[in-house]
Amino acid sequence: MTTLDIALPAPRRFNQESQALRTLRRLMRHRGALIGGGMVVSIGLAAILGPLLAPFDPAEMGVGASLSPPSPAHFFGTDTFGRDIFSRVLHGAQLSLMVGLVAVVIEATVGVLLGLIAGYYGGWIDGVLMRIIDVLLAFPGILLALAIVSVLGISLTNLMIAVGIGGIPSFARLIRGSTLTVKENLYVTVARSIGAGDASMITRHILPNVASPIIVYATLRIAFAIIATSSLSFLGLGAKPPSPEWGVMLSDGREFLRIAPWVTTFPGLAIMFSVMGINLLGDGLRDVLDPRLRV
Repeated sequence: MTTLDIALPAPRRFNQESQALRTLRRLMRHRGALIGGGMVVSIGLAAILGPLLAPFDPAEMGVGASLSPPSPAHFFGTDTFGRDIFSRVLHGAQLSLMVGLVAVVIEATVGVLLGLIAGYYGGWIDGVLMRIIDVLLAFPGILLALAIVSVLGISLTNLMIAVGIGGIPSFARLIRGSTLTVKENLYVTVARSIGAGDASMITRHILPNVASPIIVYATLRIAFAIIATSSLSFLGLGAKPPSPEWGVMLSDGREFLRIAPWVTTFPGLAIMFSVMGINLLGDGLRDVLDPRLRV
């Protein structure tokens, strides 16, 4: 009896790398995302290490001559009270990022919940929730935040709440649309047919599949929250002097634009740098996470 040697095909090698690792590799190849990520990391380090790197107390007056121009002693110059602007910008990074992150957490939590409920259940629940959202969408986000701050009172905490509430409608609309698309997929139908409950359907099958637009939109909303916070603080409806919040610093220096432009220039550049970095990172995340743009 002879033994036949049969050439069997080599076993297929399955790709073991996770989806997260593949996404990270695509992100590392995206030039805009890399630039934006580096800018965001820089702002994050400034916020974390600001109290250690700042050469002066941000509220201490008279550390230099009033309205002193940039110099080796004061890199960004001083304001009208002789406070070091470089130290104030570093401390302001912590405030601005904190307000932006807290505001986005508020709007994302409530907006995602409303969007999931409206999109999943549909019917009269969807109708009622979306009519409320439509009313809120009738007001521009910054105007809605301005009205809420006027009602709640002027403080940094109320400012975070107001900016967060102002972003809920757009979040809810986005997640509702994504939920309507995802719930028509076959795996959702199969899960429903085997008796999966509503809570399990939403948390295990729908929410993970609408995570990509949540991540991208939340990133972009942080940039808007920073602008909105600075704008309202500039108008006197947010942080109060002598807080080193960037909007407050812009407001303090507007009277000295002709004779001491550095008072407003550096906090303005900090806002621009932060918003640009976050937007570049958000655009990169959108390009990487959008399956229609993958190569």
